[in-house]
Amino acid sequence: MTPSRENVQFMVDALKADPSVGTLAEVAAGVVQLYYRPTDTVVHFWNATPGEKRVTATEVHTHRYAFLSTVLYGQFTNVRFDVMPDPEGDFQVSIADVDNKAGTGTITETPERVSIVSRTEDVLKQGQTYHMRVDQFHHTCVEKDSITWAQQEKPAVASPVLLLV
Repeated sequence: MTPSRENVQFMVDALKADPSVGTLAEVAAGVVQLYYRPTDTVVHFWNATPGEKRVTATEVHTHRYAFLSTVLYGQFTNVRFDVMPDPEGDFQVSIADVDNKAGTGTITETPERVSIVSRTEDVLKQGQTYHMRVDQFHHTCVEKDSITWAQQEKPAVASPVLLLV
């Protein structure tokens, strides 16, 4: 299945007809995720806050799987970070146990503290594609309502999702 608005509509219609084919859940403030099981595809619907120039839609985090994502609509900035262990660091590491298939999850704090430095800041627009590694910390700033299509790359064992809070 290729990234397109028509295929997003197909997945939404399939989910309405048979809820067992996926999930639809709010996964962060202003971010709704559609997970479609037959192809392990994730579609995110990002809502920018009216009147705000840039809204950080996500905390700094990693992902369970590497993925390739295409912007189907809108624009946002993907900020990648270098993370260094630091007992006096501004951020505490938490582990998120996320189940995309069920649309659920829990967060567990760890004693580890870190410092971060912004490494890259990429403005991504409609039609552009980007890749995220499993171990890459990033966050997303939404400038305009956006829709992204992510195809997960699955290793034999999924990595834990790490959050910096």
